[in-house]
Amino acid sequence: MKKYLTFIMLCIGLAATAQTSGIRVGAALPFTESFRLGAGSSVEWWVNWPIGDYRQLHMALGVQHYAGYQAGIIEHHNRFGPTELIISSSQLELNALTFAALQAGYRWENESKWAWTLGVRVGYQFHSEGFTTSQQRWYSVRRNCRNPLFPELDPGLEIKEFSGSSSSRGSNFTVNDHLRRYDAGFLVSIHYRITEGLEAEASYYQGSFNQWKSKPEGPPVLRVAAVSFGLSIRLF
Repeated sequence: MKKYLTFIMLCIGLAATAQTSGIRVGAALPFTESFRLGAGSSVEWWVNWPIGDYRQLHMALGVQHYAGYQAGIIEHHNRFGPTELIISSSQLELNALTFAALQAGYRWENESKWAWTLGVRVGYQFHSEGFTTSQQRWYSVRRNCRNPLFPELDPGLEIKEFSGSSSSRGSNFTVNDHLRRYDAGFLVSIHYRITEGLEAEASYYQGSFNQWKSKPEGPPVLRVAAVSFGLSIRLF
């Protein structure tokens, strides 16, 4: 509880010392595998401090949700025995990532309605969504006879073969064990002032880290990248 109170007091102090502060809401279009566009959303609280004529230090704290990846891991396992062979495979598919993010940047503007921001963002991934599918096949051989010690003396020797398969699928699977819990990258934004205290924004974020944990034969590299559009409302 003390940590949350300290954080709230820090946010209030930052807002009190800033020239302006407000909230930003938007929609995100993350780039997924094969450059498909996914879907997402974001909400942020931002503050600006003046550092010169038409220049400001910009900071924001918020949550970024990116969905639509459909990227996964496929694992195969074989198990052998004296009378059986079991072949199993599982596929884990990642669909969405959610980050708590902190960003800092440099904003400059002029007397026109346009402004630009160049910054960096660090994020902590606290939730992921996906599903897993598993499939299993088995083959077995059974030898039946009345005298298992001397089958050659028993004319009733019989060999039976069995085979089968099964599959299962689970939804809302948490894939955090296979993912990094952090990301960092650069952010470029352009702002257009609609009216006093209201801006339309477009931005591009490019993450630097592969979100899959490194493995000798891991899945393809997956870095977070997204184009976002939103509205920024000044509160103070």
